[in-house]
Amino acid sequence: MLARAASLLLLICLGTCHRAGFANPEVQNPKVVESGGPGPAHGIRSLEDVQAMSARSPGSGLLSGHLSGHLSGPGSGFAPGEVSLDPWSGDPEALVAWHGALTRAKRGEGKARMMVFGASHVASDWITNRFRMVLQKAYGDGGPGWVLPVRPWRSYRHRIANVQGSAGDWTVRRIRAHAHRRDAYGVAGVAFDSESKGAFGSVATARVHPLGRTVGRFEVHYYGQPRGGSFGLEVDGTPVSEVNTRVRVAAANVAVVAVEDGAHRLDVKLKGNGPVRLFGVVMERDVPGVVVDTLGVNGARAQYSLLWDEAVFAFQMRQRAPDLVVIAYGTNESGDDDVPMETYRSKLVNVVQRFRQAAPQATCVLMGPSDRPFRSEDGEGDFALEPRERTEEIVAVQREVSAQQGCAFFDLFGFMGGHLSMDQWVAEGLGAPDFIHFTRRGYERVADAMLLKLDLPQ
Repeated sequence: MLARAASLLLLICLGTCHRAGFANPEVQNPKVVESGGPGPAHGIRSLEDVQAMSARSPGSGLLSGHLSGHLSGPGSGFAPGEVSLDPWSGDPEALVAWHGALTRAKRGEGKARMMVFGASHVASDWITNRFRMVLQKAYGDGGPGWVLPVRPWRSYRHRIANVQGSAGDWTVRRIRAHAHRRDAYGVAGVAFDSESKGAFGSVATARVHPLGRTVGRFEVHYYGQPRGGSFGLEVDGTPVSEVNTRVRVAAANVAVVAVEDGAHRLDVKLKGNGPVRLFGVVMERDVPGVVVDTLGVNGARAQYSLLWDEAVFAFQMRQRAPDLVVIAYGTNESGDDDVPMETYRSKLVNVVQRFRQAAPQATCVLMGPSDRPFRSEDGEGDFALEPRERTEEIVAVQREVSAQQGCAFFDLFGFMGGHLSMDQWVAEGLGAPDFIHFTRRGYERVADAMLLKLDLPQ
């Protein structure tokens, strides 16, 4: 149970508290308990709000046609509150490298690669898919990016690529709460182990999505290890090569399969002669454009990345050569009241420095936590919402660390409207009924606000 301020010790529901389990946000109307901090929940950003924010940092216009209709849709009728309309802060030169990559892609001279790390907000692939769709339409389709060849959890989806691995044949490795042992997880924070003959992972291009229908190269990232087994690679059902993962000294490696640009499926099939660890498959096209890697793990904290094996992490970051790294954690940490803020700050500095060292050429952006109100249950199925004071502290630390490390910072909490703003997002169909996550429209609204800044300046 979270510690509460004295003013919050007494919580009284007067007929308008939530009944647990209601899925219709329109009938959910919780009693809002205010704190002594910032004022009451502020409004969801309207199209006018976003245009005002954009006026401070105008885009090139390439994205405006993709964004304006979405931002003016249902749920955009709230007036701005007291939170600054511009949720961006940090080094004003932080986006130069990313803008340079977009310029090259626009000229047909290369790729612009974005890697987005985070927890469930990222793992859903709704924010990143919006990035992917809008940027690829404007600057070119570079491919789906990093895809997991097996579903690590039931809800895993890549919104463009198709994934059909034999999940029951694999052991999924990922960091959970209170873990302390470093291991080879890879940049996605997930690894797949198996030595079962016939176990397979499979990725394929999109069948109905307007993007992601073609690929020109598959890159299979795996772990070479003593006693390692072998796996075969098949493209569209035809065997093309076999990879032996047995080496003297364990290390990350990659097997590349070039194909004619088009619709393809890659199967990774184990021979059953020893353990095999897979990290992911990169799907790209050999043409200029944008590539967005979705690298989110449900329940993750930023500090978990410090337990990813350094050599594996560095190798894969070099292979991906990102132009933009987005570090999007903090919502889960808002509930970690047993962790002193100084400890959180120290570990966040280490995390950001590690990413900066692994990709010194890249623009760095921290995306802050969302509003995550605390639900106070009355024991009879009703609940009210209380603010989590720790969220503000996390935002302040992230803003400070971003500036110190030469990164830009996107204040999601402020963009939403501050404390208890999730209540309005839920009421407008932009927040999920759990008051933690967003709906697809909500995630896309967040992505569009970020895209206004990530686009090329005029």
